[in-house]
Parts: sequence; structure tokens; C-alpha cells
Amino acid sequence: MATATRNPAHDALKKIMETPAKPARDKREAFRKLANKRVGKCVKLLGNIKNLANKRAYEYTEDQRIKIMQALNASVKEVADSFDKAARGQFVESIQSFDVG
Repeated sequence: MATATRNPAHDALKKIMETPAKPARDKREAFRKLANKRVGKCVKLLGNIKNLANKRAYEYTEDQRIKIMQALNASVKEVADSFDKAARGQFVESIQSFDVG
């Protein structure tokens, strides 16, 4: 009796198709938890960046200050645009890096 060879891709697809979608309530709860966690971290990190403005502790150029503000403003705009596009059924993937120079 011959055994059929297993196709891992077929098995993975079958598992995905058999997995029921999360109920909307679970998705809302997951969003709430992650949003609170991630936004909280972001606010804390922004406070740390704010501390860099202390001229008694740090020395920086006007160009460095401008680069920091441009990067932060661009990131906030990117987040807002992502939510706006998601509301219209679109998704924007982004990769952003930063170097103060």
C-alpha cells in the first residue's frame, strides 16, 4: 500500500481555510489592548526625545533639531494617513529610518 506524499503548502492552506475568522469583538479587544500598549510606549519615548531639548545637558545644532522635528512630524502624518486609507479600505506599507547626522 503506497502512502501519498504530503504537500506542506496544501496542509498550510487547508489549516488557514479551516481556521474560523476572529469575531469582531475579539478584533476590537485586540486593537484596544495593542493600541493602549503601543501608544503608551510612544508617548513615553516622545518624553525621552523632549528631554533632548535640554541645552544644559545636551548640545545640538539647529539642523539636528530640524531633522528630529521633520522625522517626528512625518511619522505622525504617516500614522494618520494609514488610518485614513484603512478607513477607505486601502493599506499603505512603509519603512522609515532616521539618522540625526
